Amino acid sequence: TTTTTTTTVECQQLNTKLDSMQKLIERYESKMSEMQKQIDLLVSSNEAQGELNERLNNELTDLTDLHQIEMSSMKTDLKNLEDRLLYKFNDYWNELLEKLDKLDTRVSFVVAFFFN
Repeated sequence: TTTTTTTTVECQQLNTKLDSMQKLIERYESKMSEMQKQIDLLVSSNEAQGELNERLNNELTDLTDLHQIEMSSMKTDLKNLEDRLLYKFNDYWNELLEKLDKLDTRVSFVVAFFFN
């Protein structure tokens, strides 16, 4: 019976160790499950951030393109304005020279008329 008692005690100890190992395995699986949820959450968050970054990058590209178009348009408008102003200035200048020439002719006529 000593052998039976020893075997029973060893069996109980073995069962206790098995129970302990089973609890340890369950805790390990629980931790693994929690970690997998955290990993899934991080992956999802990373994907969302990647999509946001892509949208922002596209917006930045669009705004840069728009800015370049606007700058080109403004340069064209400024060049056109410069050309118009130069044309008007030259027109005004020529008009002024004609008036001065006519005035010079009148003055010469008056001087010649009164002093000769």
